[in-house]
Amino acid sequence: MKLFVVLPARDESRNIARLLGRIQDAVRPLALDPHIVLVDDGSTDQTVEAARGARFAHPVHVIRFPRNQGVGEALRTGLEAVCRQGDDEDLCFTMDADDTHDPALMGSMVDCLRSGADIVVASRFRPGGGMTGCPAGRRILSSGLSVLMRSVSPRTGITDFSTFYRGYRVDLLRRTLDGGGRRILRGRGFESYTGFLLEAARTADRIDEVPARLDYGRKRGTSKMRLLRTILGQARVAAQTWLACLSASRDAPA
Repeated sequence: MKLFVVLPARDESRNIARLLGRIQDAVRPLALDPHIVLVDDGSTDQTVEAARGARFAHPVHVIRFPRNQGVGEALRTGLEAVCRQGDDEDLCFTMDADDTHDPALMGSMVDCLRSGADIVVASRFRPGGGMTGCPAGRRILSSGLSVLMRSVSPRTGITDFSTFYRGYRVDLLRRTLDGGGRRILRGRGFESYTGFLLEAARTADRIDEVPARLDYGRKRGTSKMRLLRTILGQARVAAQTWLACLSASRDAPA
């Protein structure tokens, strides 16, 4: 069984090698065949060179955009590469490339997927999870989105809609991309991945979460997120989700 890790990256030369080392330590006891898919989204620094120079003992497949295309396009490209290379029973993780996620959680997340989950989310909002050193604006955005999305999509059981740290079964990724997933990930903003999660949840039989702490203090460099644009984009996704749920409830037989 292969374990793919998709890393969309832009100007992460100061973080990527350290993250790859932590991933290698985390996957060593899992008895899986790890493959890194690094999607370089128009970096102007030495991100790719730093990744290739890291002491990582497993394949690192690099996809390089000559200019910035946006996180949605980077994720779509990485996930499509996984679906071409992987089998239905393989596993795929997505993570931030800035070393703020803890790869040590992969063990418990893999256990969830092996025991039958289609999706597993590393949630900051489960007991034991949280955020360390996170700017106030991002903390408020993430917490507010969690409350809002839980109110409009309560049946998913998901508490963290904006984290990039998730695991999927590859067969579910294929179904999601072949459904509405490709269109959703055409968006440039961070909200596209919230939409992708909701699309994947529509056909998932089981979704698990594990508590996770995001350690923003590990990040070197500035954030690429544009806060106002992200707030507006996430609000649009929430409104679309609410309207879809409302329409479904009206169409349901009495």
